[in-house]
Amino acid sequence: MRPNDGLKGGIILAGGGAKRFGGIDKSLARAGNGRTFLEEVATRLSFLDELVIATSDSSRADRYHRLTGVPAVVDGHPGILGGILAGLESLSAGEVFLAAVDMPLLRPDVIRRQFDALQGWDVVVPVHPNGFIEPLHVVLRRAPSIDALRILCGRGERKVSRLFDGLRTNYLPVELLRELDPELECFTNINDPGALRLLQESTRRVPPAQNSRSSSSASARALTSSLKRD
Repeated sequence: MRPNDGLKGGIILAGGGAKRFGGIDKSLARAGNGRTFLEEVATRLSFLDELVIATSDSSRADRYHRLTGVPAVVDGHPGILGGILAGLESLSAGEVFLAAVDMPLLRPDVIRRQFDALQGWDVVVPVHPNGFIEPLHVVLRRAPSIDALRILCGRGERKVSRLFDGLRTNYLPVELLRELDPELECFTNINDPGALRLLQESTRRVPPAQNSRSSSSASARALTSSLKRD
């Protein structure tokens, strides 16, 4: 698709097998406010110019599109890198944010800050003081990322960090994002039923007007998970 550098897009990665969820479709789990994870993430990313869901098979793609109205594509290569590539190839935006479907506390203001930090770089990846990164809360440039991903997927690479190794990557200290999100709740991801219960309980305790923005700080800190940069 012809790139448009003036547009900002988003990819929701929803292709995982959810083994730690007992094989159920995590995308359709309820966040505690009446919406599924997929609906919640799509709503939080609705400020972007275009959005796509990347998943692993056509039946899921059809189901997700009917649920959200967001276009859905099927990845042509296994793993997260395949989903990113399929999403990028379906978009025209020159700059793209990607996130996993199990991250229901995303914040548009934090994402906009990452887009601002993309100037002069190919990728912006949040990094914690201990060296852990947030590999699925990333902003990247479409064209160089597609080129790198085609090479990585062609040789069967599965590790997301390999994408960052091959591009001009701005490892953005998370401390620069705390003024917008003091507890860094935006990085919360729900990996198992126990974490889901914590999220649902904390969401139910928050007044309805706040449900679409965040959970309690304590619960978010308990749920947040990161990946060590290698």
